[in-house]
Amino acid sequence: MHAEDDNLRFLNAQRARFDAVIAEHEGQDSLPQALLDNAVEHFERALCERLAAETGHATATSCCRSALRATPPEVLSIAHHLRSLDVAQRDALLRRMDAREAERGASCAFAIAGACSIEGVKPLTCRSGCRCGATGTLAHQVVRSLVQDALQAALRDAGYAWMRCELDPALRIALVHPDPLAAWLDGEDVFADASSTDLPPAEIGQTFDWLRRRPRTARRETVDAEPGNEA
Repeated sequence: MHAEDDNLRFLNAQRARFDAVIAEHEGQDSLPQALLDNAVEHFERALCERLAAETGHATATSCCRSALRATPPEVLSIAHHLRSLDVAQRDALLRRMDAREAERGASCAFAIAGACSIEGVKPLTCRSGCRCGATGTLAHQVVRSLVQDALQAALRDAGYAWMRCELDPALRIALVHPDPLAAWLDGEDVFADASSTDLPPAEIGQTFDWLRRRPRTARRETVDAEPGNEA
C-alpha cells in the first residue's frame, strides 16, 4: 500500500480514537490530559514502527531553539503543570520565556541544564519516541503532524477551539486567565491571540472534512472497478 494511503488510514484511525476519548470525557476537566495520553501513546508507537524500517536517521540539533506550536490541550496541560509549581519556580520560568522572546533563536525556556523541565507534559513537537533521538527526522515530523491533525479535527467536530498556537504566547494567556480550562471546555477560543497558522481555519476545516470522506470514496471506486460491477 502506498505511504499516502498508510498516512490517511492512520490519521482517520487516530481521529476515531480521539472522538471516543472526547465522548468519554466530554465537558470534564480530565479531557485535555486524556486526549494527550492517547496522543502520546499512539504517536510514540507509530514513530517507533516507522523508525524500525529506517536506517541512519539523523537528529535535529536545534529543536530546543525552534518556535514551538501546540494544540489547546497541550497548552492547557503545560499550564496546569506550571500552576502547580511554587511561585519562585514559575517566575523563573516566566523570566526565561521573556529572555527567549527578546533573543531570537534563544533556547527553549524549559530546557534547563540539558534537561526538559516539563518532561512529563512537553508537547508532541518535542517528543522523540522510545527515547531514540528521533526528534527532527522526517518520520517524527510526519507522525507528529498526523496525530496533531487528527486531534485538531476531532476537537473541531466536537465544538472545541482547535487551532494550533505559538506555545509561549499561549502559555502566557493561560497563566493570566482565571480559568482557561473551564473557558475552553465551554467552547471559548481562549488562545485565539496566539493562533499560528498559514491557512484560514475554514480552509483547514474543509480539508479535514475531505479527508474523513476520502477513504469511503476510495472504497466505492474500488468496488465499482471490480469485474462484474460494470454498468
